[in-house]
This record gives sequence, C-alpha cells and structure tokens, in this order.
Amino acid sequence: MDTTCDFLDALKYKTGIASDFGLAEYLQITRSTVSAYRLKRCTFSDETALHVADLLGLNRGYVLACVHAEKNRNDDKAYDEWEKIAALLPIKAA
Repeated sequence: MDTTCDFLDALKYKTGIASDFGLAEYLQITRSTVSAYRLKRCTFSDETALHVADLLGLNRGYVLACVHAEKNRNDDKAYDEWEKIAALLPIKAA
C-alpha cells in the first residue's frame, strides 16, 4: 500500500520536478505543507488525494483508501480495514 510520500515521489518522477519546492508550486500548496507530508505530520486532504490521483492516473478510491489508512496508522483496527479496502481496489484508473 502506498503512502503520501510515495505519491509525492511518483508525482516528482512523472513530472520531472526535482524539488519539493517545485512540487508544492505544481500542486498549488505551500512548501511547509509538503514538508509536513514528508515528516508524516499530516496526510493529504480528501480533495488533495483526489487531485493527486487524477494527476497520476490512479484509481481515486485507491488513493483515498491509502491516505485514510495512513491517517489511522495509530489505530490498528481502522488501519487494517482501510488497508483491506485499498487491496480490493485497482491501482490504476479505468
């Protein structure tokens, strides 16, 4: 299952953007927000998750499930359920 950082790295690879600063500009978010993602202080909002899914050509439900699992990383039961949901969904968009 992918994490917020995995999605950020995939975006950097796909776009050829070299820095998190450039990625922040591309996503129209602040550099400090990207830093908070990298430091695992927060994860994508649902809106950002959907946007990132679209930019990467990924299944929106898969990205949302991954993000929600990550948000619940300290709650084993909730994390496990979101992980199961993510595993049921195709990764690539139809």
